[in-house]
Amino acid sequence: MELSTAIAAVKQLQQRQKIWNYTAGVISHDMSTGAPSASAEAHGDALAQLAELQLREFTSPETGELLAFLQQHSHELDTQTAREVEVLAEDYDRQRRIPAQEWADFQRDIAISEAVWEDAKHQNDYALWEPHLRKLIDTSRRMAAYTQPDKHPYDAMLDDYEKGQTRETLDRFFSVLRSRLVPLVKAVAGTGIDVDDSFLYRSYPVAKQRELTAWLADVMGLDRAVCAVGESEHPFTADFCRQDTRITTHYHEHNLASSLYSVIHEAGHARYGLGLSPALDGSVLADGASMGVHESQSRFFENIIGRSRPFVHFLFPKLQELFPGQLADVDADKLWRAVNKVTPSLIRTEADPVTYSLHVLVRYELEKQLIEGTLSTRDLPAAWNTLYKDVLGVDAPDDTHGVLQDSHWAGAAFGYFPTYALGSAYGAQMLTKMPDFWGAVAAGDLSPACNWLGDKVWQHGSLYPPATLLQQVFDGPFVPQCYIDYLTQVCVDIYGL
Repeated sequence: MELSTAIAAVKQLQQRQKIWNYTAGVISHDMSTGAPSASAEAHGDALAQLAELQLREFTSPETGELLAFLQQHSHELDTQTAREVEVLAEDYDRQRRIPAQEWADFQRDIAISEAVWEDAKHQNDYALWEPHLRKLIDTSRRMAAYTQPDKHPYDAMLDDYEKGQTRETLDRFFSVLRSRLVPLVKAVAGTGIDVDDSFLYRSYPVAKQRELTAWLADVMGLDRAVCAVGESEHPFTADFCRQDTRITTHYHEHNLASSLYSVIHEAGHARYGLGLSPALDGSVLADGASMGVHESQSRFFENIIGRSRPFVHFLFPKLQELFPGQLADVDADKLWRAVNKVTPSLIRTEADPVTYSLHVLVRYELEKQLIEGTLSTRDLPAAWNTLYKDVLGVDAPDDTHGVLQDSHWAGAAFGYFPTYALGSAYGAQMLTKMPDFWGAVAAGDLSPACNWLGDKVWQHGSLYPPATLLQQVFDGPFVPQCYIDYLTQVCVDIYGL
């Protein structure tokens, strides 16, 4: 085989894989945003068939021979192509071990699980969804045994979302967070200061919230020709390619901050995907370096910028324009304090920045036990409530506001949750390396921050492994203390600690 022929073939392989992913992604997006509820099985059948065909093509003997040849000639490849081959070869080695029919059945089960989870959440009926969760856990364990038989199954799942992370590394990380954040939350409570955020829960018409979303998308620099904004039960971002990215939100009439910050969060994801270098288009590298790095971008915009005093002061006049009656007795500084109020709560996506990672810690501990088999799905709600009481001091009134609140387990995304806390910590450390951009933020100009992130993070996609990329961005190792320092400063600013 000629090297030039092999290179052309591996580029074509990636283009075909991207088409498979695009097709499946659009079907999944349709399921979450507009499809009738009775269509779950039909969607599941379509996704199952696509998954089987894609897996059979990618794991064919011809693909294996092509990748083996290119690995033998890796020293003759340019940097990008060599990295593409490295990633593809690793994926091939893992995926070729998976029985195609079992993989197809798994995708069908996921589609049905997600539909049942949504019904169960609305009906506050965990028992309705529990058999589906149990099945997904069993299958996920088998998949991990196929793809990485030498690893603990949960370590294999963690590796899918944040390569290199294990139970050992995350246990240390979350131990640091718990030991520092729980006392910090108690210290805030000890001040006796009760920040008034009651005005955030007045009636905010959804039609006006949609206008706010459109305005926020513009502020975030989202080109609406390539980025659509929709609605779903649980907000998410779908980065299909640089010409098609989609974000969603969920509106609550009596919670202004919920959609406001979910839009900024998802727009952060979108900016990352849209900021990839055009040279990566169609390649396996046209994606974020990891979910932790991806979450660093969404959490950076949501909290570090979105809840900052300069940004809230910029935002406030627009909120007054849209909701003059609701905010008649509020000023910009009162809003800033309200959106940074530190208070243990029930819902992860609406948690304040200081308590947020404690919500993630709960999920990490529970899913680790679920995968290890030391916690049964039948006992999950009770374990959830116990751990929430222990870590955050709150009681879940029902499963809708407890174990059913997130969609991730319904989609078999075991190992995803820890990346929210990691990403929050990565973003805080990035801030320490960035030039001062707060004057621009105060004027509603996010371009200085976006330009820095675009240069250091976005354009590279997954050209580098996450640890390598972060080492370059940080100019040194990851230091969780930067995150603790940032959160402590929030408490100092709001509560005078």
